Formats: sequence, structure tokens, C-alpha cells
Amino acid sequence: MKEIKKLKDKWLHIRIDDTEQKQIQGLFAKSKDRKLSGYLRKVILQKPVTVIYHNQSLDDIVTVLTRLQNDLNGLANNYNQAVHKLHTLRDIPEYVLWLITYEHDRKKLLDDVAEIKSYIRKTAALWLQS
Repeated sequence: MKEIKKLKDKWLHIRIDDTEQKQIQGLFAKSKDRKLSGYLRKVILQKPVTVIYHNQSLDDIVTVLTRLQNDLNGLANNYNQAVHKLHTLRDIPEYVLWLITYEHDRKKLLDDVAEIKSYIRKTAALWLQS
């Protein structure tokens, strides 16, 4: 059965000062409500208000991990460019041995960066849910 939506056609007017408005806006910003009217309706009718809570230590972790991810992306990119440049020097015998050795290290670095990116994405998703 379709639920009939109640028409909200009544108005409630109140007067508040700047301090009260800032306080209300601050509390509203912490809630999951999208509209101020819906939030205030819940408060006035003493219905539960869902509040967004972020763990500060998790915020700090996400900040550090994001910076680390950016640094690792740059490092991996620079490393990849250096190895690519060395591939152009294949005629020199010492470089062939070096390339074989460091190609393995390059793959390991890129795998580690991918693992860290995955961890950062999971942590960020967890953080956004809290």
C-alpha cells in the first residue's frame, strides 16, 4: 500500500539572536539531516537526531595516510621513469644485470604502493561512515 504523505502546511515562527542561530547551525551541521526544517522538527518533537561523529585519531590517521599515498605515488612514478630511461641503455652490459635486479624491486614497490592505496581507501571509507 502506498503511504499518503502528510502535507506540512502549518508555519511556526520564532525569533532568535545571532548567537542562537550560530549555535543551531553548528548543531545542525553535526547531524545527518539534510534540511534544517527536518532537523528542527525532530528536536522540537523530541525525536532522535542522528549525529555524525568523527574520531579525531582516525582523522589524523587518514590525513597522514593520504599524504603518504601522495608521496608514494610520486616516488613510484619517478622510479618507473628512471627504470624506463635505463631500458634505453640496454647495449651496455652492466646495465642489463642492473635492470634485471631492479625490475624485481620496481614490481615490489608498485605492489606495496597498491596495497597501501587499498588500505587508505578502506580506512577512508570507514572514516566516512563514522
